[in-house]
Amino acid sequence: AYIGCLGLLDIASSAEKAEEMLNCMHHNEQFDDFSERLPLPNIDTYNAVMKLWALVGGTGGQKGVNDVYSQLEVASLGFGSVAKLRPNNETYQILLAVNSKEDNRFSIRNAKAWLQKIQQFSQSLGDTKISLDLEVYNAALKKATTRSPSGIEYSPRWLRYGKAFQGGFKEDNQHLKKEALEMEEWLISMERNYITPNIDTYDAIIQAWIDTGTLDGLLRAEEWAKRAFISASEGPTVSTAPQLQTLRPIMAAWTLCGRERGPGRVKEWTNQLSTMSASNPSLAPDLDMLAAQVVSWRRYQVSIIEGAFQRGVSGEDESQLMKDAEAVFSAARNCSTSLDEIISQSNFAGVLDSNACTPMFSTAVGAWGGAARLALLPTSTTSPLTTTDAVREMIQVVRLFDAKKDKAMQLAKSIGKEYDEHTINCIGDVYSKVISQLHKIDSAFVKHRVGVDNFSYFGDRIADVEKMLREYEYQSRKHFADGRQLSSASTITSIKLYRDVLCGCMGVTASHDYGHVIRLCTLIMDYMSWRNDHHRRGSANEEMDVTYVYADMASIAGKIVPNQHERMMILTRVYDNASQFFEQQHYSSSHGDNGFARVDRSSLIGAMRLAMGESELTESFIKRFEKRSKLKWSDRRGR
Repeated sequence: AYIGCLGLLDIASSAEKAEEMLNCMHHNEQFDDFSERLPLPNIDTYNAVMKLWALVGGTGGQKGVNDVYSQLEVASLGFGSVAKLRPNNETYQILLAVNSKEDNRFSIRNAKAWLQKIQQFSQSLGDTKISLDLEVYNAALKKATTRSPSGIEYSPRWLRYGKAFQGGFKEDNQHLKKEALEMEEWLISMERNYITPNIDTYDAIIQAWIDTGTLDGLLRAEEWAKRAFISASEGPTVSTAPQLQTLRPIMAAWTLCGRERGPGRVKEWTNQLSTMSASNPSLAPDLDMLAAQVVSWRRYQVSIIEGAFQRGVSGEDESQLMKDAEAVFSAARNCSTSLDEIISQSNFAGVLDSNACTPMFSTAVGAWGGAARLALLPTSTTSPLTTTDAVREMIQVVRLFDAKKDKAMQLAKSIGKEYDEHTINCIGDVYSKVISQLHKIDSAFVKHRVGVDNFSYFGDRIADVEKMLREYEYQSRKHFADGRQLSSASTITSIKLYRDVLCGCMGVTASHDYGHVIRLCTLIMDYMSWRNDHHRRGSANEEMDVTYVYADMASIAGKIVPNQHERMMILTRVYDNASQFFEQQHYSSSHGDNGFARVDRSSLIGAMRLAMGESELTESFIKRFEKRSKLKWSDRRGR
C-alpha cells in the first residue's frame, strides 16, 4: 500500500525508492522514518515495485523490472519463509509487457524468448506449474510506455487513436508494418496453444495497423475488426464481445485522413453499428462517436481549401478553383446536414452527449467559415457561391444550437451545479467560434478584395453578435443568481468571448456602425464589473491580466469614433470601468484578496494616448489620468 502511494510526478525516483524499500524488507531492516523493522515482502510487494519500473519506460524501466524480477527468482529458490514466494500471473504480465518490445515496438522474437524463460523457471520450481493464460499473452501486446505528447488536441478526444492519419495517408513505414504483422503472428500462436483471443487482443492488432498511417494499414484494420465481430457471433462471451472502442481507431483514421472517401466510410461504419446494436445495445453509437460524421466532412474540406488557396493566390487554373469552391461548399452543407440529422435524433441521454455537441457545432461553424473565406479569392468572383451565403448558413448553425441548448441546460441542471456551469462554458465556446470566424472572414476580405471599403461581415451581423453575447451573459447570471461565485473556467471562457467580440469590432470601419460597436463595448464593461463582484476569491493564482481587453476598447474608440469630444467621453468610461482592477493589482493582491482580473494602468493610458492620436487635446486629456494615478497611489500609501 505504501509503494502504491508513491508519487508519479517523478516516476524514476519513486521506483528507486520503492526498490530501496523492497531491499529493506528483504533484509528485515528499517526504512526511512519507519520506527520498526519492516516485514518480509510478499509477491504483491515485488509486483508493485515492478509496476513502478514499468511506468518509467525505455531501457531504464526495462532494466528496473528485470532487476527486481531477478531478486524474486533468487528469493523463490531460497529457504525458509522466503522460499514460499512464487511469481504469479500478474508478475508474468508485467515481465512480458516490458520485455516483448524492441525499440518500443512489439517483437515476437523477444516475446517468445521471455515466454520460454518464464516456462523454464516455472518448471525449475518443481512444486508448482504456472498456467500462462490469455491475460499473460495479451500483456505482450500492450504498447510501450510513452510520455511524448502529440502537440495536437483532438475533438472529440477519441480521434487521437487515429493521429497517424493527421494530414492524410502516409508512405509505408516498414518498422510499423513489421510490428503489426508480428502481432498477427502472436495471435496465431495463441490459437495454436488453444488460447482463444479476446476483444483486447483484436483491439491491439487493429490499433497497430492504424498506427502505420497507411491506406493498406487502415484496410487491414477493418479486416481484423470484421474478424472480431465474426468471432464474437460464433461464441459470444463478455471477453470476446466487440465494443465501441474496437472501431474508434478505424473511425478516427477515416475521419482524419482528409480524403473524399473518409466521410462515406465513417457513415457506413456508423450504420453497421446501429444495425448491430439491435442485438447488442452496447454497440449503439453515442453522440460522441456520431460527431465523426461532421468532423470527417470538415477534414475533407480543409484538404481541398489548402490546395485551393495555393491555386487562388497564384492565379492558376481558375476552372479548378471553381470546382474546389463547389466541393468546399458541398462539404460545408454536408456538415450542416449531418449535424441536423444527429441533433434531431438525439435525446441528450447524458452529460457526455451534451459535451459532444460543442465540437460538432464548432466544426460546422468552421466549415462555413472556411467556405466563406475561399469565396473571397479574386478568381472566385464569378462563382454563384458567395461569402454572404456562407455567413448566412453559419448563422443558421447558431440558431440550431440555440434551439437545442435549452434542453442541454435542463439536463445539466437535473444532474448538478458542476455540469450546469460546464454547459454554460460550452455555450460560450460555440459563440466564440462563430464570432472569431466572422473576424477571420473580415481579415480575408481586406486581404483579397482590394479596393472595397467600409464593409464588414462582422458589422453586417453585429445584431447576431450582440444577441449571442447577451444570451451567454443571461445564462451565466441565471446560473450564479443564488450567490454562487464564478470559477476560473467560467472566467477564461468569458474573457475569450469578450476578446473575440472586440477583435471583430476592430474590423468595423463604417462610421455609421460605430454606435453598435460602442454598445458592445459598454456591455462588456458592464459584464466585467458583474464578474468582478461574483468571482470566487481567495486564490492568488486566479487573477488574470485583462489589460488587453480595455486596451482593445480604447483602440476601437480611437479608430471608429470621429468626434474627438465623444471619443474622450468613451475613453474616460473605459478608464473608469478598468479602475476597479487597478486597486487589487497593487493593494488587494498583497492582502490575499485577489479579484478575477487586473489591469496595468500605465499600459491602458498608453493605449488611450494612441487612440487620441495627434489631436491638440491629447496631452491635456491624458495628463488628467496620469495625475489621477499619482494621487490615488499617494493616498493608498498614506493609508
